[in-house]
Amino acid sequence: HWLLNGSKTFISNGILADLVIVVAKTTPDGGAKGLSLIVVERGAEGFERGRNLDKIGQKSQDTAELFFNDVRVPKENLLGELDGAFIHLMTNLAQERMGIAVAAIAAAEHLLEITTQYVKEREAFGRPLAKLQHIRFEIAEMATECAVTRAFLDRCIID
Repeated sequence: HWLLNGSKTFISNGILADLVIVVAKTTPDGGAKGLSLIVVERGAEGFERGRNLDKIGQKSQDTAELFFNDVRVPKENLLGELDGAFIHLMTNLAQERMGIAVAAIAAAEHLLEITTQYVKEREAFGRPLAKLQHIRFEIAEMATECAVTRAFLDRCIID
């Protein structure tokens, strides 16, 4: 068996997950080449879930603390190659980050649309906010940042 000790914080779906994949040091002097992926099952003795952490967004996905106190995990729960975690994790990292970037720019562009509509409808000082020069500057800056980010992301996708 493997014997796990330690903790993890900010783990997505940590409260709800039945299986948790842990990056564990399996060769003490191996550095990045001494890490393995180990699957820990719900209910394993010594495996505890901490509190569900408060966060600003993505409320439907819990974020938790996990604690491992002398958790015995069967050798069969090794995921992938022994000491191969770094390669396993890095293999899809670029694609994962690209997916996050696509979602982020889509959200930013949507917020720009909502904000633009809001400043056209909301009035202050007897006229729509969109008529105020400072507000127009801020909207223009937001639009520019979105355009630059979209162009950069498009280039990253092509590359």
